[in-house]
Amino acid sequence: SVSEYLEMGGVFKYSDIEIHFSIDEVQKKKGRIYLVEHKMVSGDYEIWYLLNSIIQTALYGSLAQYCTSLKQARWAPNFELEPRILDLDKPCYSRLNFGGTLYRVTFDATQVIRFFLTKARASKNWNTAKAFDATWKFKEWSWLEQFIHYKKIGNLK
Repeated sequence: SVSEYLEMGGVFKYSDIEIHFSIDEVQKKKGRIYLVEHKMVSGDYEIWYLLNSIIQTALYGSLAQYCTSLKQARWAPNFELEPRILDLDKPCYSRLNFGGTLYRVTFDATQVIRFFLTKARASKNWNTAKAFDATWKFKEWSWLEQFIHYKKIGNLK
């Protein structure tokens, strides 16, 4: 990690739903803001782990589009008495560092959020939560791949 902005959190509110999220790292480079998720991977991995990491990156990037700032979480490794606050005054770009391989992640934020709002509503009741999981558990990518795109853009090793 190369940034002072680690574990930067935001809150997305919609109707009676509130989603708290924390982005591993936010980088400011050349007038741009990059939201970076980091996943430690060495050797072989299951493709579902990469795809779920891409979904997570797209979700956090989508939620951040509805925030005006991010605030550093108290558990951040470089947390000080006054947490860092970063204004999101520019478009944000999402990146995934997956075991040293860097991916650009782009998405339709409205559709990604719509899917997760449906999941959040379903989770309020045990029966609807079970039904949602029966339909979507480990199958989220089959729906979301039409709204989320990723491309390998380099290696960090």
